[in-house]
Amino acid sequence: MMNSNERRKGEPRVQFEPPLDVRVMTIDGTWSGESGLIEISDNGARLKVTGHATELTDFFLILNGFGPPSMQESVGQGPADRRQL
Repeated sequence: MMNSNERRKGEPRVQFEPPLDVRVMTIDGTWSGESGLIEISDNGARLKVTGHATELTDFFLILNGFGPPSMQESVGQGPADRRQL
């Protein structure tokens, strides 16, 4: 695990200033909370987390800021054919 001062040489990274508002969600989907995305690459991300999120070791990173997470099932070929579960 890299600490905040280490960088992988040659790895392209995208930095966000100020941090991008994102959500983290537990693997079982029982909890989600706000976080800040500082930078991201193909191999990892650096987040600003507080509260319960600091205790998580495995989680989903949700980049969509439009409300709480939801699951969708694809029943057809296009976006108009999707229904929310």
